[in-house]
Amino acid sequence: MKILLILVLILPFQSAFGFGKRKPSQINLRSKEEIVFYSKKDIPLSEIGKIDEFQGVLVRESQPLYDLRSADLYKFPSEKKISMSLELCSSYADKIYGDEKKRSLKTVVAPALFQTSVGQACALMLKDSFEDATRPYRFAMVGFVHGRLIALTWNLSDKPTTEMLEDLHNFWKTIK
Repeated sequence: MKILLILVLILPFQSAFGFGKRKPSQINLRSKEEIVFYSKKDIPLSEIGKIDEFQGVLVRESQPLYDLRSADLYKFPSEKKISMSLELCSSYADKIYGDEKKRSLKTVVAPALFQTSVGQACALMLKDSFEDATRPYRFAMVGFVHGRLIALTWNLSDKPTTEMLEDLHNFWKTIK
C-alpha cells in the first residue's frame, strides 16, 4: 500500500523533473512537433493490460488538449509487409485491443486509409461498451515509419470532434 501511495505521489512530478524522459531519436522517431518519449521501463505499471510490443508513451509537449497530448506507442519490428492495407490495419487493431468479438471496445469508425509522406497509414476509432468508462473512446493510427510498423493509440474521455481527428492526422503526417 505504501509503495502504491508513493507512486501516486511521484508520477505527476516525473515529467517536471525529467525522470524517464528520452529524446525521440532514441526510438528512431522524429516529428515537426516537439515530442518526448517515456519508456515503459520508466513508468511504473504502464504495461498492465498491454501487449509486449508496447514501448511507452509519446508526449506532444505543445498540445494544449489533455486527451490529445499523449499516445501509447507500439512497435511491430517483425512485420514483413511494407505497405498498409485495411486488412493489416484491422489485424493489428485486434492484436492491440484483442479480438473484437471478445472485447468491450467496439469499432465505431471502421479502419480507413490516408496518405502520409512515407506511404499510407490507417486510422480507426473504438468505444467502450461499459457505460461508466471514464475514457470510453480509443483512437488508433497504424502505419509504417522507416519501413517498420508502428501504432499510436489515444485514450479519449469524450467523442473526438472533427477538428481533434484532423489534428491527430496532421500529427501523424509529421512523424518520420
